[in-house]
Amino acid sequence: MGRLNPVNIIDGHKVLADILAFGISDVDAKVILDSIIYKTSTSWVNNDSVDNTRLAALNQYITNNNFGIMVLISPVSSRSKFIWDIKVRK
Repeated sequence: MGRLNPVNIIDGHKVLADILAFGISDVDAKVILDSIIYKTSTSWVNNDSVDNTRLAALNQYITNNNFGIMVLISPVSSRSKFIWDIKVRK
């Protein structure tokens, strides 16, 4: 992600590797990382399914590291697509 600043670059690489280890795609992992760094909410639609166990583990990792966001994934019932939502925790 082009907006990483030098202070976050090393931590950003580690966090990205950790997110990828949960089986999250590279594109989705980079959006999640961007939201962690900049504390932003966002949403997008794609066909990348993540089972509830991996999603729960990812959110537990996020909570354990006090990243201040939560990732939600909802299926779109009429298609084989999923809505990804990242919410900033207040």
